[in-house]
Amino acid sequence: MGGCPSFVAEECLAAREAGAILGIVAVVVIGLLNVLTSFWVLEIMARAHGVTMAKKRGSVTRLNNRLSTRDRYDFVWVCHLFAGKTGKYISAVTLSLCLWGCLWTYVSVFASCMSQTIFSTFTNERCVVGYRGAPQPSENCRQMYIVCAFSYGMVVFAVSLVDYVDQALYQIVVLFYKLFGFSMMIVTVLVAMCTNGPMQPTGEGVKTSDFWRVDIRGFGHLFTGITFAFLMQYNIPDAVFPVRQKHSLQRVIAGAVSTVTVVFLAVSLLCGAFFNDRLFSIATFNWESYTGRDGGWGKGGKTWFGWLCTITVLLLPAVDLLSVFPLVAVSLATNMQHMFPDRIISEHPLWTKYSCRFLAAVPPIICGMMESRFTVLIIVTGLLVYCIECFLPCALQVISKRYCHNNYGSTSDHTTYTSVLSDNIVVGLVLALGCISFLTALICACIPDNVH
Repeated sequence: MGGCPSFVAEECLAAREAGAILGIVAVVVIGLLNVLTSFWVLEIMARAHGVTMAKKRGSVTRLNNRLSTRDRYDFVWVCHLFAGKTGKYISAVTLSLCLWGCLWTYVSVFASCMSQTIFSTFTNERCVVGYRGAPQPSENCRQMYIVCAFSYGMVVFAVSLVDYVDQALYQIVVLFYKLFGFSMMIVTVLVAMCTNGPMQPTGEGVKTSDFWRVDIRGFGHLFTGITFAFLMQYNIPDAVFPVRQKHSLQRVIAGAVSTVTVVFLAVSLLCGAFFNDRLFSIATFNWESYTGRDGGWGKGGKTWFGWLCTITVLLLPAVDLLSVFPLVAVSLATNMQHMFPDRIISEHPLWTKYSCRFLAAVPPIICGMMESRFTVLIIVTGLLVYCIECFLPCALQVISKRYCHNNYGSTSDHTTYTSVLSDNIVVGLVLALGCISFLTALICACIPDNVH
């Protein structure tokens, strides 16, 4: 999944702006929509395998629609199969813009978090770059941001040259760190809440009860943050390819999305309720002042536990971004490779593979070094990301079923993953809800902050 703690942290502030009730509803609904569209991606891939095998055999009988353990069917390739060259180029451009935007944002968020952590640890100067409402950074802070972005780019570019399967150990180590960091965030806020209650608001007229109000004007930031965090459809083909027990993939996806939803809600609600209007755009920055005294954020110097919590939590988005960038870059490069003619791919497989890896990873790194306003990037890219999460799977579900009906019979669209949720009526409802959410978020995101 393309989501990471950085966008959970962004969602904390967004949930406070829109209100906890609207935040809970949005997370649950978007989570459910992502489960459905991910199920449809599995169905589409199974149909693609069935059609491909039927064409090779010259068969016009019922398709054997199942996922293959030998062949991988990426988004762009599947769009070409079911929607022709027009579908191929539309999906390739959409996917490239969305994932380039994601990678650009990852660079900016990493550099911002790392420069903040370094300044917090070794100097008395604050270094806050890229988030909404931040003051103009100093020259030293800006230089540190560029150094961190460049260093991050060198590491993730090297890892992006490695295939999915060979990244397994690297990804597992990062996963355990994320679990530890999330647990530390939740536990420390719970202890502080139970000890002293929520922090007192600093703004005039701000009340702790404001956290539960509903403010539709904050839906734009909330929506884009959540869609960014739930992004997973693009790498399902790569992620499920090495899995042997493919019949259980729907349960795995449902379990993963459910777990992420619970964690997002826990972190967002706890941070929003505890920090009130003191909450930063990236919530992990609030642990910069964690001392480990008097419930956690008491006065005085940091204890050893305070330093441990501060460094662990401040590094959490940065460490996670070290793992998510290569995953997105590899998936983007794999889809870009299908833009080459089949003859060139077969004659120069390594050249096309690594040139696409270069094109996928390097431009976002350069852009991230030059542009640091990641909160703006999250809003813009989050709207584009929804095309991959909702619109593209819905369109492919309908188009692939119609293709099978027209060429192989009325029941040829059935796969091992087909259920009552696969019906076109359900697809239409999801698409309608997606359009309403998208347009509402777009309107709200265009409202200037000073209107609030």
